[in-house]
Amino acid sequence: MLQTDLVSAVRRQRGFMRQMLELEHAGAVTAEHLAAELEPYRAFLQQAGSADKELQVPGLLLDLVWHTHMLHPQRYASECRRIAGRFVDHDDDA
Repeated sequence: MLQTDLVSAVRRQRGFMRQMLELEHAGAVTAEHLAAELEPYRAFLQQAGSADKELQVPGLLLDLVWHTHMLHPQRYASECRRIAGRFVDHDDDA
């Protein structure tokens, strides 16, 4: 089961990565663009903490910030609890 779930997740991420590479090729993924997403990302986490339903899929750059934040699990968990009041799980099954 885990192997099947992992394969499915990788396939879903392939589309995300294609879109990110297209944005990067167009010059839309710079340090400045990503820095501009930090406050919206903080607001996204705050909203996630009070959401009683599924989160809306964020824009590509904000999602990249989210994925990058999750690369540091202890820091991500701690900052989620501080900002959102709870751990914000990333369910990419959509």
